[in-house]
Amino acid sequence: MMWLMHFDWGGTDKQLKEFDDLWKKIDKKLAGVKVLGRMSPWNKKYHFTVFTEIDDISKVMEFNEHWSKEYNRDYGVLTHVIYEFYS
Repeated sequence: MMWLMHFDWGGTDKQLKEFDDLWKKIDKKLAGVKVLGRMSPWNKKYHFTVFTEIDDISKVMEFNEHWSKEYNRDYGVLTHVIYEFYS
């Protein structure tokens, strides 16, 4: 299953690198989750998309539990987010 997170970014390059590093750090903690990378979509209005392979949808909830403990969202930096899932 593929999990895509589309998002708009208003922060610095350094903050974006920290965001990527945290995503990868949490990925390494969880079995059944594999980050493929962050790319810029041509067919969506969002600045970036993170592509992640997951074993099942419950992995998103598990990932988000870790994420919410380690990331304090600044809405001026991470302005919009949507998830898409493909199987």
